[in-house]
Amino acid sequence: MGHTRRIKHAKRKSLGYYFKFKVFAIYFVILVAIFAWIDYYADEIFNLAPFILVSLLTAIIATIIHIRSGKKSEVDDLAEKL
Repeated sequence: MGHTRRIKHAKRKSLGYYFKFKVFAIYFVILVAIFAWIDYYADEIFNLAPFILVSLLTAIIATIIHIRSGKKSEVDDLAEKL
């Protein structure tokens, strides 16, 4: 893929908890925004709490997959800017 770059194995170990939290926060905000948008256009017939819970769990899984893959993407660039 053109936009992804491999992080060297030594650098991947040096990712701190703060950086991992920032990656998680980006995924979480994106997912909450998507689910809030779905809820808005569904005439607010859904409770937003399950959507937030699903966003939380999905963001945790996405962060784990992202960190383990070792690829640098736009999410990493956004996390560095936070």
